[in-house]
Amino acid sequence: MRRPYRYAALLLLVTIGCQPPGKRAEKEAADGNFPEAAKLFWQAALDAPCPERGRFLLRRAQIQGQAGYDDLNGATIDQAIRSCPELPDGYWLRAQRNRDRGDREQAMNDARFARSYFPEARTMYSELAMELETERSIREHAQKLITELQAALDPTKPRRKLPGREAVTLTRQVPLPLTLRYQVSQRATEPARFELEWQEVISYRGDSAASTYALVRHLNLPPMEKELPLYHRLQLANQRLPMVFEINADGEVSEARWLTKGPDRGMRPEMLRPEIDAMLKRRRLFDSGEDGRRAPGDRWAGADVKVVDGKPIQLRYQSRAEAWVEMSGVRTLQIHTVLSGDGYSAQEKHWLHPKTAVTVRWSRTANYTVTTRAGPQRWQEQIEANLVSVAGTE
Repeated sequence: MRRPYRYAALLLLVTIGCQPPGKRAEKEAADGNFPEAAKLFWQAALDAPCPERGRFLLRRAQIQGQAGYDDLNGATIDQAIRSCPELPDGYWLRAQRNRDRGDREQAMNDARFARSYFPEARTMYSELAMELETERSIREHAQKLITELQAALDPTKPRRKLPGREAVTLTRQVPLPLTLRYQVSQRATEPARFELEWQEVISYRGDSAASTYALVRHLNLPPMEKELPLYHRLQLANQRLPMVFEINADGEVSEARWLTKGPDRGMRPEMLRPEIDAMLKRRRLFDSGEDGRRAPGDRWAGADVKVVDGKPIQLRYQSRAEAWVEMSGVRTLQIHTVLSGDGYSAQEKHWLHPKTAVTVRWSRTANYTVTTRAGPQRWQEQIEANLVSVAGTE
């Protein structure tokens, strides 16, 4: 919906002492003949010196806005400022227009010029300056956290248990933008014995000062041998392609799609959506507790979802924070979780970096049932993932 501009004060200034072309233009505008009114205001501007020329142009811009010509409206306001750069009215109108269009930097620059003449411009300038400074601080803090994690991460360092059982506030969302790369290994014992390794890339894209962001995930998989179970190949194959999960202001997945065109068969983003949504909810509502603090010895429980054979399975979990551990050079909280649901059971361990909500290492031993044409298959597998790189952008 087009947002109205506040031209009433300017209209009063324009109508006082108008030359005849301006009066005829006002009559045409009052009759609703906007094209003719815009033409006459243009003619009036050609014959007038500043500051009247600028005001006629601004009145023309208003008529263009009323007629729905937003692009012409903006161009005419710019022309008024170029023609009469000392006229504050144009800067104030452009400040309002730019703020309504989301260009707050330019709006603040224009309001800076107009603030000595219009109290509303002074208020707008102060509000925008405070907003932009707050957001700049948020972005700087986010990048500082990412830099600290980059500096500490060393995958060659051995695991080391740390002393102390103090509580810490866990961050619920990672800093943005952030790209994490994990080295993943899988060992299965049922229905066949095999091992497989790949890299999983998770990119959190967005602005740290915004309430929405996108999670992009894909797997760098090696060629999979035909001897691997069909279910496993179908489950992983499409995940080579980047999947995008749009996260809304409530921290929920609002849309799941391919980054670029993907297949309509096999595993698809919409099928993984319940698992991603549950992962975010679990971190947001349960892991951090009501006050956001956890310490070794704390226990909590909640709900989770895993996608098995393309279908979401509702699970319950119980978690316990066990100890502070230095993992790959990063101080983490070690969390042990037991999950259970319909035909699914698993034990997980996460080594979580509290300041960034980044998991430095995770492992899962799971048992679940997959239905095939030949009958049910009971799967037993163990997956381990280690963070190997951190980047501020993808």
